[in-house]
Order: sequence, then C-alpha cells, then structure tokens
Amino acid sequence: MKKTISIFLLSIMLICTVSTKVSAANKALQINAKFPKGDNGAGFYIDLETKKGMVALNNRSCFSYDLYLPQSLISKNKDNVFIDNSMIFSNPDDQYGGVLGARYSIGITNVNGKIKTYGWDENNDKHRKISNYVKVKKWNTWYKISVRNMPAEPTVTETYSVGAPEDNKYYEDLDLQTILFTEGQKYVGCIYMDNVTIVSGSTLKSKFNNLKDFKHVSGYDLKYGKNYKAKIANLPSK
Repeated sequence: MKKTISIFLLSIMLICTVSTKVSAANKALQINAKFPKGDNGAGFYIDLETKKGMVALNNRSCFSYDLYLPQSLISKNKDNVFIDNSMIFSNPDDQYGGVLGARYSIGITNVNGKIKTYGWDENNDKHRKISNYVKVKKWNTWYKISVRNMPAEPTVTETYSVGAPEDNKYYEDLDLQTILFTEGQKYVGCIYMDNVTIVSGSTLKSKFNNLKDFKHVSGYDLKYGKNYKAKIANLPSK
C-alpha cells in the first residue's frame, strides 16, 4: 500500500454524476463499486477534491470519515480489506505540491468470524494498535468503519519517499483520497461515505446533505480502468 500510488491518482481527474434530490435526512455519498473475489491486484479509490484550498501543516493535519462496506465482502475466514488515505495538495500553476499520508494504513481482517483491525506504520515498518483512531461495528448488513482524527504526515521510508508539501503554505487544491484494497468475496453494488472532516489550517465538515464543499467527487477502479458513478443518497435501511 504505497503512498506513491496517490501521485498517479492525482493525474486522473474524474467528474462523477451527482444527484442531490434525496428527501430523507440520513444522507451519505453513495458510490458504485466492483470488488472481484480474492486479491484483485489493484485498488478502488474515492477522491474528494475540496472547493476551498487549505494550508498544508505537515505535522498538524488530520481527517475523519465514516465508510460503509458490506459484511459479505469479508464474510469468510482470512478475508481482508486494506484502507489507505492521503491528503494531496496542489496549485494550478505547479500542479503538484505534495502528499501527506495517513499515519497508519488500516487493515480489517476476518479471523474465524471475528473482525480484527490493525494499523500499519509505513514510516517505521511496524504494525500498530489503532483503536484510538479506528472503530469497526456492524450496522445492519454493513460494517461501519469510523476513522477519527487520523493524523496526516510526510511519508519517508528506507525504500521510497513521497514528497511532502511545503509546510505552512496555502494550496488552492486539496484532495482527500481513500484507497481500498480487498482480499475477500466478490461484491458488485454500492458503498457509502459520510461525516467527512478535514483539518489543515482550517476545518471542512461535510455530512453529504449536498456537495457544496467539493469541486469533484470521483470513484475509480484501477484494475478495470473504470470510473464509477457517485451521488447523494440515503443510507441503506438494511
């Protein structure tokens, strides 16, 4: 789960069809997705490009969100979902400014019917406990993955380095990217994201009642090279 994939993803500018005519109060961002059975060899990512820019704070930025994935995706022993996040800063004149990666990549695995979570510390090449940042609970026939105040930091390892943005500099464009890698069961349908908060000099909060805070919302499958539709919708009732 290399942060370098985010640099490639930044070059893919995808505008998805968005509908805001939803009457119920419990709204979220609904994204069509396709996950093959087993290791799909690539990732599915969600890209949120904010309408307003932010100041890059290399050791004082963080983000939160809720992600809803179907329980059927990791219903068998040793099924896994891996989640990686990046905050990508850029300006129209220089295109690419730099990346702040999540302090921990998130691993969610089925161990004999029980769901376990762990964090992977890319900078120190170690597994970490992440209960302070990530909670997973059943929600109807879904898993609700709640990420809270996950720090976003420069990423440097022995094998590679992803350039960080200039600290305390304002960038006109900011993308929060969520990348999913699966080793589980086949699923074709919708996934949901809600309650996004991005903190970096200023604070953006969205409950996805609308998309007024975002320029673009994208869903993209790297294996199939396909853009998937996104829209405002009600969370599923079951």
